[in-house]
Amino acid sequence: MIPGIELPDRAEPGPAFVSVSGFEMRMWNVEQPRPAYPENQRAQGRTDSVRLIVVIGPDGSVTDMDATSGGEDFVRAAAAAVSRWKYRPFVHRGRAHNVLTALDVNFRLR
Repeated sequence: MIPGIELPDRAEPGPAFVSVSGFEMRMWNVEQPRPAYPENQRAQGRTDSVRLIVVIGPDGSVTDMDATSGGEDFVRAAAAAVSRWKYRPFVHRGRAHNVLTALDVNFRLR
């Protein structure tokens, strides 16, 4: 869990998580607010990539996440945005599952 990021209560524990690539999960994404570029980093011309390990609940909401890379300001900005992302429920064999995935959020100056 990333400090300062509020997420909904964790989904009811299920028998297992379904592991799905971040690339494939893009097809299930229905709402993806862009992260705000940290102004102090923008002013210094810094870029970064943040990798988040994310749990998506059966209802399609992000229920947990942890960062594995990225600077602190960038991680906070990425996590704040990703916590608001919404997905269609990942249904397999007629049942919506918890999904475990890795997402990369890139911060690049234009």
